Amino acid sequence: MASHPDAHLGSPPTSAATPPHPSTQTVTVIDTEAPVLSQPEDKTVARDDNWTWDTPTVDTSEEGIDPALLPRRNAKTSLAVTPPTRTWTATDECGNTSAPVSQTVTVIDTEAPVLSQPEDKTVACDDNWTWDTPTVTDNCEEGIDPVASTPEREDLACGYTLTRTWTATDECGNTSAPVSQTVTVIDTEAPVLSQPEDKTVACDDNWTWDTPTVTDNCEEGIDPVGNGP
Repeated sequence: MASHPDAHLGSPPTSAATPPHPSTQTVTVIDTEAPVLSQPEDKTVARDDNWTWDTPTVDTSEEGIDPALLPRRNAKTSLAVTPPTRTWTATDECGNTSAPVSQTVTVIDTEAPVLSQPEDKTVACDDNWTWDTPTVTDNCEEGIDPVASTPEREDLACGYTLTRTWTATDECGNTSAPVSQTVTVIDTEAPVLSQPEDKTVACDDNWTWDTPTVTDNCEEGIDPVGNGP
């Protein structure tokens, strides 16, 4: 049997394998977790302290987030001076906002006012004198008026003294140490007698002396003292 002319060539060659099409996967990384702020502790400070807020730290996988503050001030009370409250939140680049945290700083005044010390003085009893009211200095408050006591009198052999005491209290109930002023009232002016007129009487007249009247700048009821017959 005759052979095929191409039999000597063998089986026809197969074609090369087609490489597979490449496949891809896209992974979208999103951030759905909000930052977490640390909680600053509330604190109490004196009103003239140089205090600062304790800004919270931000706990997040993202760096460089600064907490945003939302200031708020509470109403003023009589014993604490305007306790301020500050609130912070933090928002990351994906728009996730943290729960707010707040810190309240109670500002109190524990320092009493200070009164100036008026000097004691001596005046004549008919001088038009006045008390030297002390001035008030306070670390937090202005316009405090001192409160005066009723003057206490002490009689002397010639004249008398008057002593007045002052204190001052601020809005927080802090009361100053008292200060006092003593005014010594003296009399250095002699009484004045009226001049009775001389007169002529008959030897058998029932006459009397014309006792002079006494005028004094400080005292009433002074009786004149006579000499002679």
